[in-house]
Amino acid sequence: VPHDLVYGAGIGRFGKPHFFLGRLERREESDGLTVLVCACEYARDLTAIPAALQGGTVIVRREALSQWLWEKAEAWTMKKTPGALAMALEAYGYAADPRGALERMTAAETETLILHERGEHAAGRLLGPQWEEMLAGFSRRRPEILARAVRDNLADCLVTLPTLIERQAWPQLWFWFANFDGMRRELFPALAGHDFAKLGAGQTAALEEILRHGAAHWETVAQRLLASDEAAIEALSHDTQSLALA
Repeated sequence: VPHDLVYGAGIGRFGKPHFFLGRLERREESDGLTVLVCACEYARDLTAIPAALQGGTVIVRREALSQWLWEKAEAWTMKKTPGALAMALEAYGYAADPRGALERMTAAETETLILHERGEHAAGRLLGPQWEEMLAGFSRRRPEILARAVRDNLADCLVTLPTLIERQAWPQLWFWFANFDGMRRELFPALAGHDFAKLGAGQTAALEEILRHGAAHWETVAQRLLASDEAAIEALSHDTQSLALA
């Protein structure tokens, strides 16, 4: 840090090691967390993870985030499908100024990533160190996918989405809904079916109610996973209806 550099390394999904070396753009301390935002990167492994939480440190990699956002936007321009992503790109002015919109999106989504990692930290305080031990001990993919999706949903119900609503950050909320997919979405039909188009008009009461229920529900589900062995979690990953919040 005294040299404006950040080195990060750790074990990611499915036991894959990751590393990077980048230039420190800014550092902030709040709520017991250190947030390091990195700009250009000098070295990294093949998989660029935009953000991560390690202990009491949140790391956001703006270069990796910007590349991911550009890929999302470029893919959308091929079909221009209506929906949450279209609404977010329009709000950022992507059609008229792609380069400027990408810069604005990177700045805004950096803050969304920080909120999610703060949510992960809050979830970690509820679940204790046993959660990370459980993740590290999985030998199969589906139990890990399920466990990570449950904690992601808990983190977003605790911090990410309530804070974005409080800030009235509609483009960021639309972009969040555009990327709400996979196991997270399968587990959370109540949120997947929410009419996100109403958010821009400030109609958030229904969403806030879903998030209140979600925070309690996903903590309960997470505790259930902690009390189960890998074989039981594997079985649950094939029958998610018993865990889902409809």
